[in-house]
Amino acid sequence: MSGFSRFVRKFWLFAVFAFCAIGIVRYAFADQNRAIILDDQWNTDWCVEGVCEHSDPDEYQPYFYPNGTQVLSVLPTNIYDYVGGDLVYYTYAGHWSGQNCTGRRVVGPTGIAIWDFDDPYSIYQHTAYACWTNVQITLNDQNATTAAVPHQFYSYTIDNLSALPQKTGKTFSGYFTGTNCTGTMTIDTNGTILSHPSSNQTWYACWSDPQVTVRNITYSCFTNASTWSPSSYVVGVGATVNTVPTKNHATFQGYCDYYNSSTHAFSGNCALTRTISSSANADVHYYAKFMCNQGYNDNADPGCASDPDNACVGNTLTLNYSTDCGTLGSPSSQTCTFGETLTLRSGPTGCSGQTFAGW
Repeated sequence: MSGFSRFVRKFWLFAVFAFCAIGIVRYAFADQNRAIILDDQWNTDWCVEGVCEHSDPDEYQPYFYPNGTQVLSVLPTNIYDYVGGDLVYYTYAGHWSGQNCTGRRVVGPTGIAIWDFDDPYSIYQHTAYACWTNVQITLNDQNATTAAVPHQFYSYTIDNLSALPQKTGKTFSGYFTGTNCTGTMTIDTNGTILSHPSSNQTWYACWSDPQVTVRNITYSCFTNASTWSPSSYVVGVGATVNTVPTKNHATFQGYCDYYNSSTHAFSGNCALTRTISSSANADVHYYAKFMCNQGYNDNADPGCASDPDNACVGNTLTLNYSTDCGTLGSPSSQTCTFGETLTLRSGPTGCSGQTFAGW
């Protein structure tokens, strides 16, 4: 091995060792120093007659290390102040990465840490600032069947509603600053809070008619199409089809999913009643299946003829006439169709000394 190769090998070994050592030292320092410092943001002016209703910073956990889920052992208590001669209480709404409830939430209102560093190996300390609010939001559910939860809350104290309002026959479309779905949307259809106003507000539920999707039901191979129903169904509701169509000299056997015109064959379910489930979401087509009545035979296309009424034709019988006396004349034969009444021809003539008595 050349001297240069040995140098390169030693250099890489040293680099790997140095990288690991730096990582270990950095992680050790991070464990000791990367605490999130909690700034409670309280002001001595927020006191009444020298008494402040507020926890001393030393009374609750002043910092925490973002190694997994952390919960503050003691929360800062609410504070109050005189504003315009009125006593105003401020509610704790967690700690944020920026002052005045800006940036990202670091600690939730219940004391649970929900964010740490963007860089988990940062050796720098970060400060989180308490958010204090006295802005109250009231929800007007606009005659809902079931109210939202919570129905009233302070701004910044929640991110999502725990339960959406419900109204029979309507679809919830969010909350808006104005009635009848006007103004600005403040809570979306999932219950996510979108707005943090600077003053008390009432937000109004927006209700809309549920979207209805209709699919078609079509039929073929039967007579009198106008009597066949229904012609459509609503997705999510479904339908039941049990109308009995008619065809001359035939009896309805049911409606099928498939018809092959080349073989006159039906396949699939041919039940007399069909149920379209509420989960269906496609157009449906049924083929009526008939059987010719006794004495009638299938025509060229018994199932889906262009003229369904003539799909079943009666059996025929040919009557041939003969006589051993007199003259027969025309006709010498007649044809009879099943189900029809045939009047026989008159008897032969010219039979001397005899009278015709019938065929």
